[in-house]
Amino acid sequence: MPLHSLVADNFTLRVRHRGGGPVEVCWLGRVDARVPSALLEPFFAELLQAVRELRSREIHFRFEDLEHFNSSTIAALVKFLDQALLAKAPLVLYYDPDKRWQKMTFEVIRRLGRAGIETRPVEG
Repeated sequence: MPLHSLVADNFTLRVRHRGGGPVEVCWLGRVDARVPSALLEPFFAELLQAVRELRSREIHFRFEDLEHFNSSTIAALVKFLDQALLAKAPLVLYYDPDKRWQKMTFEVIRRLGRAGIETRPVEG
């Protein structure tokens, strides 16, 4: 199954995969849709299927260039985190600690304490 990026009104999820490395999803723009799960859930399902077929070890979500996401997006993301854990697909979530909203959001996700999910601040 080929990997496809998601392009929506105000945001893009750009997908990259190099050889046997992790599948990388770069979040760009502003996720401010009222019901982002309508866009994100099909994308996440396709992503997990592709990761299974590729036998990739990890998924890396890169949020550092994302300008904003709303609370509905956080709910969809947390649901995906649970699905990824069930699929045994470890996740690394990169964020910009200089963006206060990102630092607060990913600190909360880190505190959820889900094994197999790592949050990493990106410096500089």
